[in-house]
Amino acid sequence: MDLLESGYLFYRARQYDIRGREYLRTNGKYFIIDTGLRRNAVGRKDGNYSNRLEDIVYVELLRRGYTVDIGKLNGTEIDFVARKLYISK
Repeated sequence: MDLLESGYLFYRARQYDIRGREYLRTNGKYFIIDTGLRRNAVGRKDGNYSNRLEDIVYVELLRRGYTVDIGKLNGTEIDFVARKLYISK
């Protein structure tokens, strides 16, 4: 996975504990940059569009300048924790 990450084919989102405000020591979640590659690797399966949509949303948030993690709050997974740093003038 490190090679795929360094080749910018996958991005890894770290898991963030919202209540404790710290990163958890889990593997996180991987998002593929190109949904066409995913379709080629997994094959064409109708339905289950949620995984493809998550990949698209994740990449779009990165493109817009957000730092994106996945979250956990009271044992419930949160799909995206998007933060944008603002620089005050």
